[in-house]
Amino acid sequence: MSKKKITNPTFEDYENALNTVLDENEALQAQLADVKGRLDALMTAFDERGSLGILQLIAHDKRLPPETRIRAAGLAVPFERPKLSVTATATVPLYDLLQERRRQGLN
Repeated sequence: MSKKKITNPTFEDYENALNTVLDENEALQAQLADVKGRLDALMTAFDERGSLGILQLIAHDKRLPPETRIRAAGLAVPFERPKLSVTATATVPLYDLLQERRRQGLN
């Protein structure tokens, strides 16, 4: 069995470790800035258009998975487009209609 020789870290080892930590810190700072920006956008959308604004922002965010975007768009649609409905209007006055029904019932 061979024994491993234990060496003391060198200045270069410490410098490499420090650079690694600084690079990781820089990447995390960039990620944090991105998350803060996205949160600010969500809050602005909510302040301007309420929950619908958040759904619209999510539906348009190309960084999100398509399934999430499609779901958000589907939830927003009923509030973006009015539902079509049919409204009937009577052109016969109610009094005339009742009189006609009474006549039909008497015969």
